[in-house]
Amino acid sequence: MELEQNQNNSLMTQADAFLYFLQRLDLSMVDAILEENRTYQDFEKHVFIRKLGYSLHEFIQAGDTFLNRYHGYCNSKTCTINARDLPSQEIYRVLFRLNCRHKR
Repeated sequence: MELEQNQNNSLMTQADAFLYFLQRLDLSMVDAILEENRTYQDFEKHVFIRKLGYSLHEFIQAGDTFLNRYHGYCNSKTCTINARDLPSQEIYRVLFRLNCRHKR
């Protein structure tokens, strides 16, 4: 319990919380922390959550329980981001551009 409390204390921003719950494939918590009146990846929130849900469902169906996070970049010629070591033996690229303006 103490470890869990310490981990939650490190969730200082909405972006921290988003990544924390995304890694744990927890769509309902991702939905709860995102603001209603904003767009995400150029989609209204409900559309973004639905599309993200489809992707997370695929991970869960393949036996994945946690997504590893890799820092990197992608541009038109190079991409240094790969998600590896998943039980599904698949490689997925999930990219999010995070703009952090507010503390939670």
